[in-house]
Amino acid sequence: MSKRLTAYINFNRGRNGTASADSLLASEMREAQNVDLMVRGGYSQRKGCIKALVTPLGTTGISRLIKYPGMNLAIIDKKLVKWDGTVLLSTLSSNDVGVEYFTNQKLYIVDGTKYYVYDGTTIAEVTPATSADLTNVKNCKLLIQRGQRMFAMGDNTNNIYFSATGEPNNFTASQAIRALSTDLYNPVAAALYGDALIIFKRNSVYAWTGWDPTTDVEFHPLRVHDGTQSPRSVCAAEDYLLYLGDDAIVALVSTEKDVISTMKVSTGVTDIIETLTNRDKAVGVYYRGCYYLACCDDGSGINNLVLKGYVTMAFQGDETISLRSFPWTLYRGWSVADWFKDDNDDLYFASASTGMIYKAFQGDNDDGIPIVMQAKHRLNLDDSFRIKKLKSILLLARQYEGESCYVEVDISLGYYKVSKGVRIDESGFWDISDWDDNLFDFEDIVKKQIDLNGHKCDRLEITIRHDVIDEPVTIYGYGAVFKPKKPKGVKTNVTNI
Repeated sequence: MSKRLTAYINFNRGRNGTASADSLLASEMREAQNVDLMVRGGYSQRKGCIKALVTPLGTTGISRLIKYPGMNLAIIDKKLVKWDGTVLLSTLSSNDVGVEYFTNQKLYIVDGTKYYVYDGTTIAEVTPATSADLTNVKNCKLLIQRGQRMFAMGDNTNNIYFSATGEPNNFTASQAIRALSTDLYNPVAAALYGDALIIFKRNSVYAWTGWDPTTDVEFHPLRVHDGTQSPRSVCAAEDYLLYLGDDAIVALVSTEKDVISTMKVSTGVTDIIETLTNRDKAVGVYYRGCYYLACCDDGSGINNLVLKGYVTMAFQGDETISLRSFPWTLYRGWSVADWFKDDNDDLYFASASTGMIYKAFQGDNDDGIPIVMQAKHRLNLDDSFRIKKLKSILLLARQYEGESCYVEVDISLGYYKVSKGVRIDESGFWDISDWDDNLFDFEDIVKKQIDLNGHKCDRLEITIRHDVIDEPVTIYGYGAVFKPKKPKGVKTNVTNI
């Protein structure tokens, strides 16, 4: 048979650590660490981060980042502080607090013992309205506004408290409902979705619809795959409300009572989700078409891993599991306690181990530390039956003008392994054949060839690794040049029955 060339230039399904190696699609990767997918099919090494503060806010990890008009705030070591280090409140009873900015332009905080209000100048305990009782609210650790009412929960009961219209300081004993279920868990999270208030428990999810509790409010459970034990993983993203369940990232897509309201959208990282620990620390954010979930997989309680789901690149999933799924990659190297988006749509994160805040997606290193990128591909070369004689592997990559790039390429052909160092940049390499608008200019795509000398295999595995500081990497695809052999099997031990 004559030589053939099979090209692999589309990896937009992302990581798949769940399927068997022989079941992987050509557009999937076995590993995708510190990788960002490209809409057109290739991928690049993720960008790094830089310090956003001159001086850390403290020596312990930051718990929360809070946005207030005209200033940025944080919770650290049971204190409410500005990003410049100014302490606003030093008597919080917990770092686990509920925060909500109400339409009266004031910030409200509950810490499990007290209920505070901050007006941009002064912070003090909330003064109750006439005949109001704030005792139960002070015991809560979750606040959310819907319409003109403040809702409070998280006091180790099933109760959900709601204020009078437009009065976040006016709660009474009768202004409460209970999210009853057969398990013993209490509400842990709340979010707005459409015109409903969604309440999350460990194994169940509820929807509050309507506006007047005396006339049109309806509170009912939803048919869902799972609840959550990760309150801050809940995040609105496009048409979904995403959250971390027991074995998947779950997307809420409906508040109808009589239909399944959720889909599992994380089949490519199911193996990682099953190993997660300290799930109560997980925190998610939706940023520029992607859902970022910072989580922990080593039992330390510090979020050492970020799962990145490409929401706007969703594809048809396995109907036995979910009608839709997202491509996924993962980040290592960031320790994320909380996310923060500023008015310029820049993303920041708080360190879970120090008092530093970082600006994300800046430069090609993590504050002076190299980014370790690794992508692993399993290529079946048309089928898994015929033996092929591999002639060479072609690597298609981007050359950055003024930037060098060196990657390590490991190729496994059964028991035969080849490791090559490949320098992407070509000094003085110009587009001698590409004349565009009569300009003789820099060629930004480089094709590298790795000879394999006709080694035989039925499938191969390619691993790309890069760990050099301050070097960008973009991979557009691969090509495998091979010669198929006639398929043969073993005839022994085959009998008529």
